[in-house]
Amino acid sequence: MAKFYECTTSARCDNDLDHSTSMGVQISNLCAKPLVKYGVEALEECRNHTPGKALEEVILGIIVSTGFVSNLVGIDLNTGLAHACYNGFTVCKSTEEHGHLHGEIVAYCILILLKVDHQEEEFKKIYEFSKNMGFPVKLADIHATIDDMDAVITKALSGIDVRVWPYEVTPDMILDAVKEIEQVAL
Repeated sequence: MAKFYECTTSARCDNDLDHSTSMGVQISNLCAKPLVKYGVEALEECRNHTPGKALEEVILGIIVSTGFVSNLVGIDLNTGLAHACYNGFTVCKSTEEHGHLHGEIVAYCILILLKVDHQEEEFKKIYEFSKNMGFPVKLADIHATIDDMDAVITKALSGIDVRVWPYEVTPDMILDAVKEIEQVAL
């Protein structure tokens, strides 16, 4: 799911994308759309050991579409703010000690990306989807606290993940986004 949000946001930096990159950006929609449309149903199919169309659509989105996009776009469109924040959370000992997986932390970090980018309607949709899927929707869900955020943000912004982004991402932008998410989660 992050592939779509990161790729399309990064792509806003360049009005003259080459053919391969443009194709990757267009295909990236198929990384998120099936997951949001079929995710809850696919999870139920898994729980009931009855794989069906929903699970197939989610798997195709995760494996096939994401694979195509990853190979069509360059490094700067393959990652972004959600993965930068994920990298930040790797310094959070309690998150690591509780064995939180890459995907669940990135799912939370997509919410940060959407808040930072002021995509409010999309945030509401993905927040509700995440709750329905059992994905993290607040810091406590990944065993982190607001006190961890200075170290998380420093690590997040020290890498290359947002070097191609339509605007400079500041520490305050990330911290404000996290605080807003915490308020929604109350």
